[in-house]
Amino acid sequence: MIKYIVVFLGMINFLMAQCTHCKTECKCSMSKGHHRVDKKLPISLMGNHMDHEGQWMATVMNMDMRMSGIYKGSDLIDISDVHKTKMMAPLSMTNTMQMVGIMKPSSDHTWSLMVNRQDKEMLMQNRLGMKSTSFSKGLGDMTLTYNKKITSNAKRKSFWTLGLSIPTGDTDKMFNNMKLPYGMQLGSGTWDFKPSFTSTSFQDNHSFGYRISTIIRNSDNDENYSLGNRYEADLWYAMNRTDRFSPSVRLNYVDQKEIDGVDSTLNMMMSPMNVGANYAHKKLSLAIGFNAIVDESGTISVEYQLPLYQKMGGVSLGSDSMVVIAYRHLF
Repeated sequence: MIKYIVVFLGMINFLMAQCTHCKTECKCSMSKGHHRVDKKLPISLMGNHMDHEGQWMATVMNMDMRMSGIYKGSDLIDISDVHKTKMMAPLSMTNTMQMVGIMKPSSDHTWSLMVNRQDKEMLMQNRLGMKSTSFSKGLGDMTLTYNKKITSNAKRKSFWTLGLSIPTGDTDKMFNNMKLPYGMQLGSGTWDFKPSFTSTSFQDNHSFGYRISTIIRNSDNDENYSLGNRYEADLWYAMNRTDRFSPSVRLNYVDQKEIDGVDSTLNMMMSPMNVGANYAHKKLSLAIGFNAIVDESGTISVEYQLPLYQKMGGVSLGSDSMVVIAYRHLF
């Protein structure tokens, strides 16, 4: 925890340094014609592209998420503690996701569609010490999103979002003739609502903002369960270091509820990954990233996220890291 605080304070000190570009050339927040790099949200948030009326925007993104360490509540436990009640214990899990999105901006609203492909891998160990790896890959759930601008001026921009998750990802994936656990499935199997509110305030050479969002599950899927509702809050700070580069730091808090219902084809004595209550968690994470303008049409964005605090609703793998790399292109 101490090293994370040191990293956080170091980034704040770096970002608070005077922006030479803004000091010598302009007052960014007072010039509507000046293109600010920090108008783009940290890449993990998406959604704020209402300044490109008459154009389309395409986004190609790669997200790499890694999990390791077995937690019970907020405490790390040994693999032998899991084997007291379960035949298999999870050691690690990765999820690599490739996403492609298309967005149609206008002056006060945008429509967007995002599709993704997932590649999941989980390493397990049984009571005899033998390790095994399972895999799951394919199309995930698609998301259709509508953003509506509320306020837009030199000092502030805010908008609300209505998202709909379309259940195109499988919830019945098998590996070696065995049903994979909840976390290795590719979709929710339900039509989920994803509302949010986003607001950003702009100063002369920096900006800060927040987002409040949720995912509301709609009834049970074909396997007789629904993933738990998700409540999330983000707070970020960004700076225009130059007219093409804007670093950012973001805090993310997630309250994920447990799975409602039971997939009767999963043996809960086999692994803690087969127990719906174990998927509940509360996590606070720190993300460091940047937006960089390549040319008048293209932007590269990167963000690295790591946990500061995590508390599980039962026995579960903890978060390790997440890296997001994206390219956005106007045409």
